[in-house]
Amino acid sequence: KFGLNISCTVDNIDELYTDGPDFPWTLKLQCKSCNEIDDNWHPVTETDCIPSTSGPGYSNLQMKCKFCSNTFTLSIVKDSVRKLKNNGSGSISKQTVVAFDCRGVEPVAFDPQSGWSARCDETGTEFTDIDFGEDSMWAGYDEKGKVPVCIDEFTYEFVRM
Repeated sequence: KFGLNISCTVDNIDELYTDGPDFPWTLKLQCKSCNEIDDNWHPVTETDCIPSTSGPGYSNLQMKCKFCSNTFTLSIVKDSVRKLKNNGSGSISKQTVVAFDCRGVEPVAFDPQSGWSARCDETGTEFTDIDFGEDSMWAGYDEKGKVPVCIDEFTYEFVRM
């Protein structure tokens, strides 16, 4: 299993989270049989449900390595998607947002894209459809609190669980 840890600095934001089970976790993957990394991005959602070809069960992604033909699967661990919380000092530091059960494959890159939401507890304001784009940051304005809001220095790492 691999956890996807997120770190970022936040200004007037208390929580950062995805927009539900249809959120595409967009990953680059490395085959563990031949160690080749596929150049393509692979979106994986909790709602994708693919029956196993090698026995009972389901996965959220099943593919064949284009280099060695090894078949691998990747599943989002049930109930592993979490909201990320501001630690009180204006940052979210190495918090696990989701866990993946990987069979024959390892995630090596993540593209956050759009589909994130954030919340300011002080005013209850929720910001939706946040897009980190290529800058790894997002900025907005909280009309209720009359303050700027920002998520910056968005980084990730995969950790073995």
